[in-house]
Amino acid sequence: MRTYECSHPFLPGSVPEVQEGSLRTGAADGTTTISFRLTPSGHLLSAQVAQSSGIGAINRAALKTVEDTRFPPFTKKMPKHPMTFDVSVHPSAHSG
Repeated sequence: MRTYECSHPFLPGSVPEVQEGSLRTGAADGTTTISFRLTPSGHLLSAQVAQSSGIGAINRAALKTVEDTRFPPFTKKMPKHPMTFDVSVHPSAHSG
């Protein structure tokens, strides 16, 4: 099994495990961009794959990571209305 690292301050360090057999050899370097909308309290309103990596398993794992994350409330300097964020997930395989 391999996990794929995500280096973003709000997201956990790794996305769910992806079966190696679901990845094409040499294709695991694709980037997935997830677009998600949060309320000022940190509640997730919506999340979707904005740009596919071309690898369904990585897209699904990146989306699930965002959906399963508990986001902190906005800081005082942030707007008092819902905002949309785009996060690019760059996978790097680690055996584990």
